[in-house]
Amino acid sequence: MKELYLDERGSGPGVHALIIGVGQYPYLTGKYLEFDGYSDLTSAPVSALHFMKKLVNTDVAEWAVPVASVDLLLSPARTLVNAAGAEVSVADPTRENIQGAFDDWLERCASHPENIGVFYFCGHGVQAESQVLLASDFARFDGSPFMGAFAYDVSRDGILQFGPPTQCVFIDACRVPLTEQVRQLNRGVSALKTADAYGERRCAHDLTLRAPLFDVMEAPPNIAGYSDGVVSYFTSALTRALDGQAAVEEALTGEWVVDNQTVSSRMTGLLQQEIGTGTTGRAVEGAKIFDRKVLRRLHTPPSTKITVSCEPLAETGTLSCTPNPAVRAAYEHRAQDGEPWEFLAEAGHYMVTAECERGLHRVGPKPVYAAPPTSYVRLELTR
Repeated sequence: MKELYLDERGSGPGVHALIIGVGQYPYLTGKYLEFDGYSDLTSAPVSALHFMKKLVNTDVAEWAVPVASVDLLLSPARTLVNAAGAEVSVADPTRENIQGAFDDWLERCASHPENIGVFYFCGHGVQAESQVLLASDFARFDGSPFMGAFAYDVSRDGILQFGPPTQCVFIDACRVPLTEQVRQLNRGVSALKTADAYGERRCAHDLTLRAPLFDVMEAPPNIAGYSDGVVSYFTSALTRALDGQAAVEEALTGEWVVDNQTVSSRMTGLLQQEIGTGTTGRAVEGAKIFDRKVLRRLHTPPSTKITVSCEPLAETGTLSCTPNPAVRAAYEHRAQDGEPWEFLAEAGHYMVTAECERGLHRVGPKPVYAAPPTSYVRLELTR
C-alpha cells in the first residue's frame, strides 16, 4: 500500500481524504482539446495543497471526527514534509495511480460506520453526455486519449453506493465542450467505481459540490505566499465555507457548526464574492437528496460582514450595534452622506439603534441576528 501523507488511523471513526491536484498535462497538446494555447494548470496543485492544509488545520475548527488519513496525488510529482517532519513521496495523478489511490481510500472509508469520506479533485475536465475528469496522462495513447480520464458522474453514483454514510465530494474542474470528433473517442470512458443496477445507496449525509459550467475556472490574480500559481476561486470559497463562512448557530447549545446543508446552500454566494461580481451566471451544483450532518465545530463564532442602511437616507447621525447579551463593546459609526454602514463583526445576536439628523429621526433598539457570510439591516427612521 502506498505511503500516505497523513496516517493517524485508530479504532474509532475519522475523516479519510483523497486529494488530487493535476497541474501538469504533458500529452495535452490541443490535438484532442482546445485550451486557448495552454494545457498546464499551475493553480491545481496549489489549490489541492491549500485545501489539504485547511482540512488538517484545527486552529479555527475541529471536524466532527478526527482527521485519520490523507492521501495526496499531485502533478508535478514531488516530495513533501508532513506535520510529523517525515518526508512523503507524492505520486503523479495518472489514471492508474488515481484508481489505486481511490480503491485504497474506499477501503479506509469502510473501516468504521461513522467515518467521513472526503474526495477532492482539481484539474481539467470536459463535458460530453456527462462530466469527464482528466488524469495527468490524458492523451498518452494516441487514438485512445480517454484512457487517461475517468467518468465523474458514473463514479459519483458508485461512491454513493460503496462509500461511507457521510461523503464530501468536491470537484474543482472546468467543463470544456468536446467537438463531435473527440466526442466519439470519449464513449466508453471508464469510471472509478460503477454502481450496481439494483444496489442500495449507503450515503445518507451527502455534500457534493462542483464548479459551475464555465469554459475555464480562473484563479485570482495573486495570493501572497504562493509563487507558482494561486488558489482557484472555487477552492478558496470552499475553504472559507468550511472555516466558518457557512456556519450556523445551534439553537440549544449556542455552538457554531458547519453542516452539509449550509455549505451547499452558501457556496454560490461565496463563489460570487471570490470572483467579485454580482453573479456567477450559474449556481454551484450540489447534492439534491441528503440528511443534515454536522461536519465541523468552530472554536469561536465566525466573522460576518454587516451592512446597515437607513430609510430615508440620513446625511448625519450615529449608528450603534451592541452585542446581545452585551458581552463585548458595541460597534459605533458616524453616518455621513447617507452611505450604508459596512463593518466586520463577530456573528451572533445584536441590538441596532440609530439617531440621525440631530435627533430628528430615531429607531431601535432593533434585534438582529447576524450570520455569515453577510447580514443586511434596514432601519426605517421615524421622528
